Amino acid sequence: MRVLFLDYTNSIGLGGGQRSLSLLVRHLDRSRFQPVVGCPPGERLREILDPGIPVRDLVLPPEFARISRADANWIRVPAAAGRLWGTVRSLREIVSRDRIDLIHANNLKMAALAALAVPSAPLLWHVRDIFPRTSAVERLVRWTSRAATKVLAVSQAVAHHLPDRSKTEVVYNAVELSREDDCRPAAAPTIGFVGRLDAWKGIEVLVEAFETVRRSRPDAELLVAGDGPQAGRLGRLGIRQVPFQTDLSAIWRQIAVAVTPSIEPDPFPRAVIEAMAHAKPVVASATGGIPEAVDDGVTGFLVRPGRSQELAAALCRLLDAPGMAASMGAAGRRRCEQRFSIEAQQSAVSRIYETVAGVSPSGAAVVGLAS
Repeated sequence: MRVLFLDYTNSIGLGGGQRSLSLLVRHLDRSRFQPVVGCPPGERLREILDPGIPVRDLVLPPEFARISRADANWIRVPAAAGRLWGTVRSLREIVSRDRIDLIHANNLKMAALAALAVPSAPLLWHVRDIFPRTSAVERLVRWTSRAATKVLAVSQAVAHHLPDRSKTEVVYNAVELSREDDCRPAAAPTIGFVGRLDAWKGIEVLVEAFETVRRSRPDAELLVAGDGPQAGRLGRLGIRQVPFQTDLSAIWRQIAVAVTPSIEPDPFPRAVIEAMAHAKPVVASATGGIPEAVDDGVTGFLVRPGRSQELAAALCRLLDAPGMAASMGAAGRRRCEQRFSIEAQQSAVSRIYETVAGVSPSGAAVVGLAS
């Protein structure tokens, strides 16, 4: 079966959705599935794909490219219709030339594009967002959900916000377990944030919490790994930063406690399960899909979003009790083995592919799609 993966993001740097997609593609059973990736030229996803995976260019008009999860101005899509036609034609040519059996769209924009360009193709829409509740966004989500053959949600929290639960299945992101050498406790009391430096990720709350932590633990450090709009502010505050890296093992080795202080519903942040895979205790906001990953009091602590004092207290509690931190980190690694393994994800996705590939959105078998 030939699977076309479609992805695009207009954000700076690599996001968790792209890294999760790259991992999924890497571990596909090549005796059953042959991947092809479609994305714009220069897309950073290309940097983390395994060599040898065919990549096809899809040039998007600027109006389409500027649409984001937080931008409800979806009217740009009709405005770009003329220029979008070239992309539609290119996508149809890829599906025909590469004899594609199934399209796997990694976000809303690409799922909508695929549904528009090749409505007869079996379409799997991989939902990694909890969308803003605005009428324009909800209309597009409903339309795309109807057009898709199957909808794959990264968490129960994401699935809860989707219109057609009968089409939706939850498959958690997977994580590769780190080597034992990468799971040793950090030498210094370093709090680590890994991810996109967006305001909704709670960067301001983290800065406030860290100021409180430093009053009782002046030896504590804050390490921020990532790219995004908040990077400049962190630099002005003198907080230690490193740009996002493809291999984060060296970063995780320096971290004693991982933190994810999101102030809006976070669908299923990759940094949380990566921290757990490296045996790091996690302090995170109890919002979105985070409670599905973090077992409060077992693998870390959950706090109310936006409460810097609660966040600081939980961080100090772990910094002051390295034995408890190590125990929680070990529990987190076991949780990854049990719930977020590569094997579990691949088994679920393979089953879904084989189910979806023979069924069109209307329920009819697809015959001669790639001919």
